Amino acid sequence: FATDLIQKTPMGEFSGSPTIVWISNKLDYPIKIESTTLQGNVVMIYKNIKEKRYQTQSFQLPSDYEKITMPMMMPGMSNQ
Repeated sequence: FATDLIQKTPMGEFSGSPTIVWISNKLDYPIKIESTTLQGNVVMIYKNIKEKRYQTQSFQLPSDYEKITMPMMMPGMSNQ
């Protein structure tokens, strides 16, 4: 998948440690993330991505579903 490369430097505990994100243009989703933490390097890669169509009823929300907002770990990432 073709990707856009984004580099962010998060604030807080990992301040100064850049995170590099490869976002798939087609999927609009990160397919590779590289970061450095106090414990060492972290790399997350999605492999063997298969695009499939599923029937809508396979994804029915439960009746007690509640949408929540997660705090942003990396400000500005959603604007990309």
